[in-house]
Amino acid sequence: MKIRVMAAVIVMSALFHTVVSAENTLTVEPVNLVSDMVTIKGHVDSENELVTVIVANPGVEPENITSGTDLLQQYWETETDDNGNYSFSFEMSEVAVSGEYSVFIMSSELSKTMKSTFYFATTEDRKTAIEEINEKSIDYIAGKIDEYAKVLGADDFDALNGADDKEIAKHLKKYIPYEEDGYVEVQKKLMEGAILSCYRNKNTEYIYNEKGEAKNASIIGFDTLDNDYDCTLYMVFNNILNGTGKKAVFSNISKDYADFDALKKDFMTNVFLLAIDNTDKMGGGHISDIITSKNTEAVGMDADKYLDYSNKNALNNKIVEKGSFSSLKELEETIADIIKNLEKNNNSSGGNSGGTGGAGSMAGAAASILPQVQEKEEELVFSDVDRTFWGKEAIVYLYKNGIVNGFDDGTFKPNEYIKREQAVKMFMAAFDIEEAEYDGSFSDVNKSDWFSGFVSGAVKKEFVKGISGSLFGVGKNITREDFAVMLYRIIGENTAGKSDFSDYDEISEYAKDAVSYMNENGYINGYSDATFRPKKEITRAEAASIIYRYIKR
Repeated sequence: MKIRVMAAVIVMSALFHTVVSAENTLTVEPVNLVSDMVTIKGHVDSENELVTVIVANPGVEPENITSGTDLLQQYWETETDDNGNYSFSFEMSEVAVSGEYSVFIMSSELSKTMKSTFYFATTEDRKTAIEEINEKSIDYIAGKIDEYAKVLGADDFDALNGADDKEIAKHLKKYIPYEEDGYVEVQKKLMEGAILSCYRNKNTEYIYNEKGEAKNASIIGFDTLDNDYDCTLYMVFNNILNGTGKKAVFSNISKDYADFDALKKDFMTNVFLLAIDNTDKMGGGHISDIITSKNTEAVGMDADKYLDYSNKNALNNKIVEKGSFSSLKELEETIADIIKNLEKNNNSSGGNSGGTGGAGSMAGAAASILPQVQEKEEELVFSDVDRTFWGKEAIVYLYKNGIVNGFDDGTFKPNEYIKREQAVKMFMAAFDIEEAEYDGSFSDVNKSDWFSGFVSGAVKKEFVKGISGSLFGVGKNITREDFAVMLYRIIGENTAGKSDFSDYDEISEYAKDAVSYMNENGYINGYSDATFRPKKEITRAEAASIIYRYIKR
């Protein structure tokens, strides 16, 4: 089936692109198996344009249409809306036969007639297909999967191209008998069987895209997983896992699953484990978003020790240091060991062990207590930046020198992304650059805004520009490459430096010299996989560390 269906898709794709431009589109949605309704919609690059829609019977071309309803299913004229969009729905007639129908879109704005097709099967043919699936052998059904896919409106379903017909047939047979009018249920099981076959045979082309995003997420139920299982693991998949991690999830779950429920449970476990190490987040703050009471319940992990431990920052950072975990049990045991060691270290540095001696014992107690007090004062600069946090030294230094501030609740929020106007203020403070009176050059900056003087001073100093002639980009998170460019312009270096980042070609041309210079001089680093990730947004802790490295050079 794979070759035949793929050939049909290629032919249709070629036809589509010869008649449809980027501005003009035509889409025919699959026939509604319950109501026999067909929906045609699209776009013409002209508002309030008269559009003619012709739906011709199988084998009929527009030039052959002269008159007679035997040639046509529908003839319809309408105007596009103010955005150039059109839409039309109709019910197939009672005398319609099974076959491939053609849709033609014409207007004075189109240089060529747009064409698409759809397959319609009569009620009798659908019932015959269901009767055969109920009664015939698996081998017989496997030989007719192409036909059943057409009859049941699933012939364009991509996963069919990567699936094994016999495996689909076996899946269909698991749920017999089907009602004679159970078209939707049989279509669902056919598509489900195709997806599971792709996972079983590791046909990753039909499982995820180049970004690591799941294909057919809505059919499998990934997109409702957090509601269905009362967890946040699909959020973790989308917002914490990087592209490498997402692909690793799908590599691990390319197995033989009986149904989607088994697939989803394995998916959740792999997301849970892989998100610890496969992320673009810095530090260990993201661990608390993974190991929650609801997420651990969803994957079946005993996380009481983690959830009850008070110093989450220290624990999270140690978990990140360990890195990858092959099982929930390994993670449980590692957490227990980390907590044991942390408590042991705290107890071993904890002051006087007893006694009521005289001056000598009091002096000993003071000697052991004093260093602890000093460490505690440093930790309390920000409640979410303790002595184990990787960026603590930079953050505390910049804070004490008036370059960065915390929040009213006593936190620094090191893993939050920094916005363009915040980055400008940080650089102005670090390099003692004066503010300037705002001249109103950006439509998204008002004179009354707290950052208007910083923006104006930065533009005057020429280390920052707007994202366009009229927009500064207020509220937009700044990327790693743009942060490097700002610092590079302030320094005023002319040498480009060298860079061996594996994703060097992904760095914008205007930023390549800056990134290379910053990297060669040790002010900005890449990741363990030799990437720089130029378009990744930079966190407050990362930004503080880069400026600190330059100041302390």
